[in-house]
Amino acid sequence: MNDNHQQVSAKSITTIIIHTVLAGLLLAANVAPSATNQAATQRVLVLAPLKTLRQYIDRGQIAEAHSVLEALTRAIRQEGQTLRITPQEWIELEFLRGRLAAAEGIYNAAVTIFENILSRYPDIARVRLELGLALYNLKLDQRARYQFDLALQATLPPKAIERVEGVKDAIYRRRKWQVRTKIAIVPDSNINAATDDRTVSLFGLPFTLNEDATEQSGIGGLVELNVTHTAGLGKQLTLVSDASVRRIEYGGSRFDDTIVSFYSGPQYRSNISNVSLRFGGFRRWFGEGGFNKGAGGQLAIFRRIGRKWASGINSSLFWVDYDLLPARNGFSVQAEPFAVRSIGASGQIRAHLTYSRDFAKEKNQASITYQYGLSFRRELPWDIRLGLHAALGTRRFQAAQLSFGLRRRDEFYSAGLDLAFRKIQILGAALELSYKFQKADSNISLFSYTRHRFEAGLTKEF
Repeated sequence: MNDNHQQVSAKSITTIIIHTVLAGLLLAANVAPSATNQAATQRVLVLAPLKTLRQYIDRGQIAEAHSVLEALTRAIRQEGQTLRITPQEWIELEFLRGRLAAAEGIYNAAVTIFENILSRYPDIARVRLELGLALYNLKLDQRARYQFDLALQATLPPKAIERVEGVKDAIYRRRKWQVRTKIAIVPDSNINAATDDRTVSLFGLPFTLNEDATEQSGIGGLVELNVTHTAGLGKQLTLVSDASVRRIEYGGSRFDDTIVSFYSGPQYRSNISNVSLRFGGFRRWFGEGGFNKGAGGQLAIFRRIGRKWASGINSSLFWVDYDLLPARNGFSVQAEPFAVRSIGASGQIRAHLTYSRDFAKEKNQASITYQYGLSFRRELPWDIRLGLHAALGTRRFQAAQLSFGLRRRDEFYSAGLDLAFRKIQILGAALELSYKFQKADSNISLFSYTRHRFEAGLTKEF
């Protein structure tokens, strides 16, 4: 009993001393010091309480931490008060405020505080780590994993890296279902990716193209649903299954586009690598009927090289059947090696080379394609995510097109911009905007086109 009384008394005395010292410091702020000493005095008035606050949070002394935080906050916000803080001191104060909220289990408040810091200063890795932990405790695993991945791009202490990887492992073990939905409005200058020519030469004779074979513009509505299920097979091995539906409708049936797919297979994951093998297929409808269907497998390999670099390859092998063009049926092979370079804790650059080959039944439908691409992604202030991408490529067919008397050769280019405004939400869905430019130049004019596509939508993850 006496021991407990002594502990309580010591604790109370400590609190009184802190309050007395802090009050004295704050009172000193109202005294007009010399210009030489004023800046130094200001720093002492802020840094001393911040150090004490940090120590209390580290020790789990919540009540004492609240006392210091409230006193310091009042001093800063008091009208006419001469106490001022620098941007770095503001970051530290808000960071500790968020840590204190998380220590009390008020994770929603912690998320709001950490996101507010990152909205102004997106490159601070330690804030992303704490935000990821708060999101993890709210079971918002997709968002948590994204923040952890960004934080790991920065230079972190080994213990912090080990902690993050442990939480990411826990996310993979506990997460069974993930659902992503999207609705959008899609203005498109060329919804059928067709030429703007009105005539074409077939067998040396001019023919007038019907309306559906020429460039058509329109405004469509997009609906997308993706469902992922993960089942544990071992400590680092899972079975991942993905089902998705994507439909764009343009107010009629001529150019509506629908794709349904399902893939399932094992995935191996470690701290530095990820390997997945999935089997499945897809079905696509375009206009009033079927377009094509395919079945096969996909192999994806990803590996980190240090903290700044990563590389990997995505590859696939499918058998594809075309509803209206059986001559094009056959195997389709694709391989895409890539490299990624991280930029701090808020961005990355990705470069890729894609090789694809279609082994069609008829040689004049078989082709080889090379594409080179570069993309850039960065977290901007005010919780905006920016994405830029560009690509160029060539496609060569293996034999002459009989009706044109030419062996088809295409050159194609694309560039785009993506913006996600996560602070702008409707019913929990974030606003996303995108624009993509596409151009194809072919030695057969029927296959040349230009396209401008915009998209404004809402995306939500569960």
